[in-house]
Amino acid sequence: MEKEFAPYNRALKLKQLGFDEPCFAWYVSESYGLEYAKAVKSDLIKDGIVAPTFSQAFRWFREKHDLYSEVSVDVWSSLTSAYRITGFTHILADHLYDFDSESFNTYEEAELACLDKLIETVELSKRDEKICTCVDGVITCPGCDGEKESEFGVCAGCNGNGEVTCGKCGGKS
Repeated sequence: MEKEFAPYNRALKLKQLGFDEPCFAWYVSESYGLEYAKAVKSDLIKDGIVAPTFSQAFRWFREKHDLYSEVSVDVWSSLTSAYRITGFTHILADHLYDFDSESFNTYEEAELACLDKLIETVELSKRDEKICTCVDGVITCPGCDGEKESEFGVCAGCNGNGEVTCGKCGGKS
């Protein structure tokens, strides 16, 4: 039954990304393994981590981050499996996100790799939300919405050295 649930290290990353849905299992610790219950949220278990099923995790990415994934079997290439992630989301700067994986020997390998890619995608987008950006000489800081115009073709925030600093809060890229 354990193979139905996201492994401990993925459950921990999901928790760090904000996953806190009722689950039928939780990890007491990495070494102890899973405990099962009717349904539990992380605030009801001390020092434990809820363990979502793969289906719950994929649904959470769809509902919370507009990232849609599918794992499929390629019957034309020796029954290998692959995954695809598609999404149109503000997290990804309002761009269509479309990612196709390489082939995996088993469906389970592709499913786990898909979960890893979803986690990585949201982690990167959250990191990018905190970084000042400079586009065409205009600096935008997500922390204070500060902007600075370019001066004489050189970005006024980084002075051409690539290290962008917001004029209001001092945030750096």
